[in-house]
Amino acid sequence: MNRASFTRTRRFRYGSMSVAITVLLIAAVLLANVIITALAGKYLWYIDMTKESMFTVSDPCFTLLDETFASLTEREAAEGEKSRVTIKFCDAYDNLMGGSYSKYVLTTALELQAHYPDRISVEYLDIYQNPSALNPYKTSVNTAFINTDVIVAGSGDEYRVYNVEDFFMISSGATSPFAYCGDKRFSSAILAVTQVQKPVVGILMGHGETYKDPSLGYLFEQAGYKIEIISDLVNDGIPEACRMLVSYQPTTDFRSTDDGISDVSEIAIIDEFLATDNHSLMVIMSPECPTLPNIEKYLAQWGIAFDRTEEGESYVIAENAKNSLTANGHTFFAQYEKYGMGSSLTSELRKMPVPQKTVFKNAMSLSFADAYDVATVVDEDSGEAFSYAYKTLGAETRQVFRVMSSSTEAKALAGGREVAAADANNTFGLMMLSIQPRQVQEDNNGWFFADQSSYVLACGSADFATEAILNSDVYGNSEVLMQAFYQMGKDAVPSYVPYIPFADLTIDSLTQERANRFTAWLTALPVVLFSAVGLYVIVRRKNK
Repeated sequence: MNRASFTRTRRFRYGSMSVAITVLLIAAVLLANVIITALAGKYLWYIDMTKESMFTVSDPCFTLLDETFASLTEREAAEGEKSRVTIKFCDAYDNLMGGSYSKYVLTTALELQAHYPDRISVEYLDIYQNPSALNPYKTSVNTAFINTDVIVAGSGDEYRVYNVEDFFMISSGATSPFAYCGDKRFSSAILAVTQVQKPVVGILMGHGETYKDPSLGYLFEQAGYKIEIISDLVNDGIPEACRMLVSYQPTTDFRSTDDGISDVSEIAIIDEFLATDNHSLMVIMSPECPTLPNIEKYLAQWGIAFDRTEEGESYVIAENAKNSLTANGHTFFAQYEKYGMGSSLTSELRKMPVPQKTVFKNAMSLSFADAYDVATVVDEDSGEAFSYAYKTLGAETRQVFRVMSSSTEAKALAGGREVAAADANNTFGLMMLSIQPRQVQEDNNGWFFADQSSYVLACGSADFATEAILNSDVYGNSEVLMQAFYQMGKDAVPSYVPYIPFADLTIDSLTQERANRFTAWLTALPVVLFSAVGLYVIVRRKNK
């Protein structure tokens, strides 16, 4: 072999080796990237470089959950059952991590799982291929789930269903969130489903209250409440963990110092209860209830009036044949309010493809109290108008909304005679929700506040909560009450678990086109660089 042939052979050998090394190096880089990405996803190998630590679970959240699970351990020592919390996402891991906001929620859930592996687990549900997996979390046969839903479930029957949007704070009228509250939402949900802080509902029994059947009590237990009977509000007081008081069909009045007889006021006790810590009151009456001046005067202070004639006769609602279930029109379907705070109690029903209807039987009508001002507001999306009442009390304002009403063809009877008629501009209220918004500052900057609002719910039909109606899959009465239980202070919201404000969401607001362009560049750049280096080596070898 001459010198020229030897040189060409050596160059070919070195060139082939360079190409092989280049190919192997590129393959190794790609393989390492796949392996590291998989391990990072499984073991949460990431560094939170954001100033606000948007992904990292806060120390106050860990402290709260440490205390929660310590309490669970003590309870389990007595009961012998191990409690776990399962966070179930209604979409695949890759889809969630690719979402602008769902990735925050998933990452928080995975960090909680990594920190409490024996207590918390994360699952992914295929809601399209396996819809039956969601059956335990349906409140009715028509309940629908979407791929952005998140379910937090305990070992028992307790669970909470959220949407990804619920883990963020969005200003009124805004389309993008200004803060992430995943820590707060998850810790609140875990407290609820583990029942470490089981809320108490105080059932008042000192005013002739009688329950036709135990169905309402069963519904409270199903919602996770512990029931305590309060026979003497003055001497027994209100239990410390009580979040709601219920008076069902009272027949005698509440004591008040305003009557000049008693020097102890049950009304004052209730008022003090509602003045703090998102406490609530529920009063269910019917046309058979006599006039109760003290409690009705107090409800009027919350903007709610039970309609009566000057002689004290109750307004009894009679519907037309189209809405009625009986010949006399006294058992009928209610009309859902679509706007305002009261509409939140029926929102789940109204979302159904075929909304369940709510039944009222033997109902007394309710109206806004005379001392309240009535405002009419036009909904921006639909252009429809709705009314609510309000009253300013010092630095705070109480607002009262209708939840359900009669139709425009309904009539009100008193003593068997017609005393009022509904029309297109004025229907009869059947259930009303009054709220006193109360925000407690959570941080020194004055940016974030905990919702400690108090509620009063009034219903004009005792038959609304009877066994035949509540246990029926046909009617939505139980769904309305369950929604009320949750909204009116059932779940504890840990005020010291912080919100996390976003400093800049620019990276999350990339258009799909720009995101695809960045992805293509970042994918191709390493290959181009290594190919260029390999080509340079080959050329250099050939020239030697």
